[in-house]
Amino acid sequence: MDFVTFPIRIGASGWISRTDGPVESIVHLLGVLADTQQGSWRGSAIFGVRERLLELHQKHSARLIAIKQINETLSDLGIDWVRVEAIDREPSGEYGTSVFIFTLSYPGKGVEVERLEIRTAS
Repeated sequence: MDFVTFPIRIGASGWISRTDGPVESIVHLLGVLADTQQGSWRGSAIFGVRERLLELHQKHSARLIAIKQINETLSDLGIDWVRVEAIDREPSGEYGTSVFIFTLSYPGKGVEVERLEIRTAS
């Protein structure tokens, strides 16, 4: 079974681009959430956690708020087969890039850790 990529794109064939599995699709979606400011998408007032992720080292509550917000967004989108359990930030070594480590829980299937890089400056 194919899964839709995020952000949604039209491939060279004229069809919506697809991924090989649900994990790859969720990782793409997390990347979009991480790179989107909250409130900038009309479809959901809670979509987007860019500001929260960039505050992880400055505000103690930012981590819990980001996790809650992502899980609420997933639920709002009808995605009930994965939950974010933890988010950590690690040094990227590259100016203008932030690296986030997401611990994802798949009920009945276990836990996986995914690493995401997002551009924080142009």
